[in-house]
Amino acid sequence: MEKTENQEILESLGEKRSEIMKNLESIGIPSDLQPLYDTFKQGIKIV
Repeated sequence: MEKTENQEILESLGEKRSEIMKNLESIGIPSDLQPLYDTFKQGIKIV
């Protein structure tokens, strides 16, 4: 079965998301930004 364009976009977003997460973890999230970070994290979950 061929991948649809949407599946490819989702996979590419997933890769970017994990890169972003690694970058955020490496710099550390300031505690006052934690709620915002949690919201952001939930907003970009790919089910």
